[in-house]
Amino acid sequence: MKKDTIYFQNLRYGRRQSQMGYLILCCSLLFIFLAHSSAAYAKVGLLDNPSDPVEGLGSGWASVHALGLIMARAIPIKPLSAGLNEVKVGLGYFEYKNDKSPEGSFPGSHQEDTGWAGSLSFTHGFSPHFGLCLISGFGDAKGDITMAPPGSTAMYTGESTHEARGIAASLIFDPFKDPEGFRLPLILGLSYSKASGQRGPILYTMEDEDNIRTGHQGSVLETYMWEKPGYFAGFAPQMNLGPFRGVLFAFRLQIFGEPDVYYEERDITTGEVASKKARPELFGAGGLGIELVYRPWNLSFSHIFATQSFSDLGEGEEISFTALTWSKAW
Repeated sequence: MKKDTIYFQNLRYGRRQSQMGYLILCCSLLFIFLAHSSAAYAKVGLLDNPSDPVEGLGSGWASVHALGLIMARAIPIKPLSAGLNEVKVGLGYFEYKNDKSPEGSFPGSHQEDTGWAGSLSFTHGFSPHFGLCLISGFGDAKGDITMAPPGSTAMYTGESTHEARGIAASLIFDPFKDPEGFRLPLILGLSYSKASGQRGPILYTMEDEDNIRTGHQGSVLETYMWEKPGYFAGFAPQMNLGPFRGVLFAFRLQIFGEPDVYYEERDITTGEVASKKARPELFGAGGLGIELVYRPWNLSFSHIFATQSFSDLGEGEEISFTALTWSKAW
């Protein structure tokens, strides 16, 4: 092969290597730019990119869990029998706590809500094995939430409020019929619930890397609402213990569809507002409970706690419901 031919081949090869090197260099610079922009955006907050959806919101609302705990009151105290009628009135105290552990430099967040919930139910027995229960319930809770809003490294506190209303119709099947012995009511029904609430507004002093918003007054607010049907299921092994009746139960309330959840960030200093729809993660409630009935008075005490096995709970969330119930059967 001639020397000039080898020379031109090497020259073309060198040019291809040079072009490849330029391409790699340009891609690297673009990657560095995008990475820097993403980091700066994270410190500025959601106002700088209002088209992005909000992730990680929508789990653990106090109202949906409170409503699920209320629906557990559909479990009858008296064993089923033909012609049985039973009315139950319950009132209880609800507690919700959410502690998210820090990740990296993020300081975490804390939310705690308390409130009252009540229920009214009517059960009719068709036989020792079959019955129908109609139930209505309500729950209201409020508290506070503490977090580091977007564009801030400090913790700030705001209020949270929740309310829920619901009705349900449940079929009851019990394979046993001994009124003094072991019973196992199985419950399956449909529900219709309406709830709304919000977390915030949380007022804070904004910070950002480029000092564009540093010192501005900002606020963040999350609101949600739903009015949807769902299903309700549970079971309650029980038996008489002298003058008492002991009941263990598990339940699950699932809402069909997703709620409407919106997240708003506001720069109060400039008047800029960014509102976007959040991505709800989970939407159901359930748990385990125990009830002790003093039969001479038809008065019962119950305690229910939600678990991750039955409820759509996130890490750090705790829910409980303690209630007194009076019933009348004829």
